[in-house]
Amino acid sequence: TGIFLEHANSARLSQVWFQTMRDAIRMRNTYGVRITGCHATQLGRDFLRAETRTFHLIMRENGAFGIGGYFLNLMEAAPSLNIRCEANDVEVCAGLVKTLGTIDGFAWVGNYMEQASGTMFDFAQSVLGQIDGSNTFQLSNAQAVANFRGTFQNNHLVETQINWGGNSFPV
Repeated sequence: TGIFLEHANSARLSQVWFQTMRDAIRMRNTYGVRITGCHATQLGRDFLRAETRTFHLIMRENGAFGIGGYFLNLMEAAPSLNIRCEANDVEVCAGLVKTLGTIDGFAWVGNYMEQASGTMFDFAQSVLGQIDGSNTFQLSNAQAVANFRGTFQNNHLVETQINWGGNSFPV
């Protein structure tokens, strides 16, 4: 792990480069984190791996290339709140976001994604929010997104197909 945060409320990470490691960032019992302008290549697992519930996370203008896991992996089954991913560039990954618990206030806005080998949005429980604002999803397997309730609009699908699975109600 490049950086491990624990009990680091209101932490700010900016302009950090991660290369050839398992996870770029892991956090536990940490809330109000902002990650901006960081870059990672050749990760064995995730860009950000949150082991406990997460509140008020902002990930903006980051780049992840060649990661074996997810850009954002929220591992806790307890609910999370206000997760915002904006203007990130994620290429050659297993997926974008994986969750175990519910999320209220999820936003995936203005991001670019290319070549996800697995599920882009792997939501185990209900996620309420938006996947809006000129996101581009390119060159990935057909996707079945389950458990998403919210809006999906103004996105670009380039050689990618999204089907809405169980318990999804996109507007």
